[in-house]
Amino acid sequence: MTNEDIILIIKRLQKDWSDKRDGGRSFSVALAKKIDYTIENEKKEVIHFLLQEIEYNTNGLYSLAIATIEHLRSYDAANELEEIYKRQHWTKDDKWVKDILIVLAKKRYPSTIYDDYLKANPISSDSFFFLVHYVNLYPQKGIPLLADCLINHLHISSYLPSEDTHSFIGVTPYLLNLIVPPEEWATALVENVYEKDFKSGEHLKKFMVHLLKYYPHSLSKDFVTCIVLNLEKTPNQADNKMENQKA
Repeated sequence: MTNEDIILIIKRLQKDWSDKRDGGRSFSVALAKKIDYTIENEKKEVIHFLLQEIEYNTNGLYSLAIATIEHLRSYDAANELEEIYKRQHWTKDDKWVKDILIVLAKKRYPSTIYDDYLKANPISSDSFFFLVHYVNLYPQKGIPLLADCLINHLHISSYLPSEDTHSFIGVTPYLLNLIVPPEEWATALVENVYEKDFKSGEHLKKFMVHLLKYYPHSLSKDFVTCIVLNLEKTPNQADNKMENQKA
């Protein structure tokens, strides 16, 4: 297939999803599924086209391409995306760089490019989305960084659920990324935030409990018990734990 053939097929398929009001997410998921089940030769051609759009955006389909690659099952596509990042990251803006890093992290793709990025770029509030997915790959390194971001850049100690009437279910868009955290690191994150700043730990716990009211089946009862009961601390208890760890 030529690039023109691929573009025509994409435009035709898009019409079937034009009534969706989700920013194109449903279509990118459906397109990825269709590509996954396409015969091998044509699949390679379409994936190559999407990767070229990510690298050069020749046809203005970058957003669709990056969203579709995220949902593809192809590991080869992730390999190619990493190579594109290595070639182009120094020529692109920060949004493009973070888009690629987040997609690869969401696909649980191991690479040194994440740490290279973190070494070259100080943590800021804009780092949060990337760090949430980085933690899934490298929890030991990522949890302290995510905790610092919550405390020092998102200033979680300054607000509580439902205070922002313009946010979804009373939760800022940043913290919506914690709706379904993997339990193996969510507890460690809350504890790490507690150890660094008691008030921030209390507020993070309240946010997670608040979210569970709307997503009650996303986490186990044992996890909820841990968040609500086992992390009921006083400032002195949190400080003592930090001193014991330092000793």
